[in-house]
Amino acid sequence: MIWAFLIIVLFLGFSTSYTDIKYGKIKNNHLITALLAGVIYYLIIYFSGMPILLLGYAAIFFAISTVIGFFLWYFSIFGAGDAKLLAVYSFIIPPFVYHYVSVPYLPFLDIIISTFIIAVVYVAVQAIFSTSLAEKLKSLKEVFGLRNIFSYVITIFGLSWLISVLLSGLIENLFLMALAIFFLYYLFSKIFSKYTIHALIFFCVLRLVLDYKNIFNLAFVQGFIIILVFYMIIFGAVRTIAYRRNEKFISVKNIKEGMIIDGFVEDKKIKKHANIQIPLKKPLSKIEVEKIKKLWKGKKLFFSSVAVSERLPFAPFVFAGAIATIISSGSSVFFIKNLFYYLLSLL
Repeated sequence: MIWAFLIIVLFLGFSTSYTDIKYGKIKNNHLITALLAGVIYYLIIYFSGMPILLLGYAAIFFAISTVIGFFLWYFSIFGAGDAKLLAVYSFIIPPFVYHYVSVPYLPFLDIIISTFIIAVVYVAVQAIFSTSLAEKLKSLKEVFGLRNIFSYVITIFGLSWLISVLLSGLIENLFLMALAIFFLYYLFSKIFSKYTIHALIFFCVLRLVLDYKNIFNLAFVQGFIIILVFYMIIFGAVRTIAYRRNEKFISVKNIKEGMIIDGFVEDKKIKKHANIQIPLKKPLSKIEVEKIKKLWKGKKLFFSSVAVSERLPFAPFVFAGAIATIISSGSSVFFIKNLFYYLLSLL
């Protein structure tokens, strides 16, 4: 009976993955059903002799993950449905599952970490095998250009120190640090907008002043180069290659709900056009699609074609991350690390 929560996890995973892939949506009724089933599950195991603290801890995890999810949604890192889905998983996966954790006191973060590991691997494999050599070389040239290298250097130099100060040594793993830097940079770009580079330089200077004793040594340089190269490959090259693969130009009449507009192809024949705010870098809603098409038919848009990228359904990755968390007894990072050392021992 104690493992009956797996039924809830499987129901939530398959139902949300199906609707996200087919319709680009995560339905609230599936989330609410899983939450109610989770409450019933905790009450049943309580009356079977398990401590009621399990429900208390699960409720705390749900509350904290909801707050984290809100900020991830607010800063456009996650969609609203994805953020809610992660919160529900943090509730229905019982605390006794977490034997190993990546971040002390916040074991449910391993669901997010596992999700991103799987998503990064998927995107990397897809990008490598579905793009031409010319596209790969163009992306690598873009990522490893001097301007971008400078941007990556100040990002990692400033933000890695800020993360270490704020989390006081809680993040020591290379992948976790890279993931934390990625999230923090995204937040910086939303908060400071065009002044992001100035904010990063400020924290770099601050680190040079306050942390100079720890940076002028060979060990720091070696560690910094490793995380720099790792970050540039994983969050730079792979993302750029994948972006080039998914981006395409289509006529306005062919845009659909869920597509993401990255830019416009201006139509110089149209002299007068409506003053309309076109949402960029986020999935189009049905109402937005209808409004754009209506203006296009009335020849009131200054563009006739758009550059779009299709939204990648995220619910299947969250589902896979939840399963990976359960299989690895919490931390997928520890599981992969231990598996790697075990395979080395066999050689």
